[in-house]
Amino acid sequence: MNWRLIGFGGAFVAFFAVNILISAFIIQDFLFTTVPGGIAAWYIWKFCMDKESAELETLLNPPEETWPVSLPVAWGTIRDVLDTSKVHTGAAGTSGWRVQREDDSRGLILAQLTFNEQVGGLNGQVHPRTVEVQALLRPEGSSTVVDTNYRVFSPMNFDRVRTIVSDTQKALTEAAQRNKES
Repeated sequence: MNWRLIGFGGAFVAFFAVNILISAFIIQDFLFTTVPGGIAAWYIWKFCMDKESAELETLLNPPEETWPVSLPVAWGTIRDVLDTSKVHTGAAGTSGWRVQREDDSRGLILAQLTFNEQVGGLNGQVHPRTVEVQALLRPEGSSTVVDTNYRVFSPMNFDRVRTIVSDTQKALTEAAQRNKES
């Protein structure tokens, strides 16, 4: 859900609704109608931004998954998905995940996706955006527990971030199911 747009529209409606109600029924003074209208608008905006932050936090920290594959297969699955996942942007073409660090002893894979995004319409500026994924793997019998966490260094386009994270997480889970060992 686009909480920023809802917050903006809700704040606009709340501001004018409070102004109209106060001026119609209580007092017709600029200060006594504008200040409560501004406060109402700020509360609506804050509520929607808090909802977006909570949704983003939930999205960036998905629950642990137990994959029905051994640790080496899970490791290769994550590498394969990160190597083949691409993000298509209109401003800079296609970008892919780059593995920054691998630590076999701790079961850690750290990858980063950097892409450019045009902000501000046709004549807008192009800004770099970065999403990072950290996958911690630990064996549990013949299965592997995978804990993925994402970090966003420039969360301005919530819809783009949601698409990248959900597509990557979905691709990881589907690849693990395809590689299931009998």
